Amino acid sequence: MLNEWSPANRSCNFRIALTSGGRDRGLGSEAVRLTVGYGFERLGLNRISLTVFGHNLRGRRAYEKVGFVLEGTRREVLRYGDVWVDDHDMAILASEWRRHRGHPGR
Repeated sequence: MLNEWSPANRSCNFRIALTSGGRDRGLGSEAVRLTVGYGFERLGLNRISLTVFGHNLRGRRAYEKVGFVLEGTRREVLRYGDVWVDDHDMAILASEWRRHRGHPGR
């Protein structure tokens, strides 16, 4: 979902949730690619951002595959069991999307 829309800044936040049945099949990356593409190509956004917890390696990998870039880290923001977990800020810009359309490695 695209949320926290700022019309003046042409930006919003991105969120996604997959159940265990949707994992390990590329569905997460494809859902990210489709939603981000819609945001840039149909809604005219300039920036889409998100946060991802440090223990969510699968999610971070999907975001990076689509072109999200790490912008910063808030250290130890979540207590997860017996450990503290960081929260990472990531974003993708319209200019980046135009270059690679969600496939930055190509």
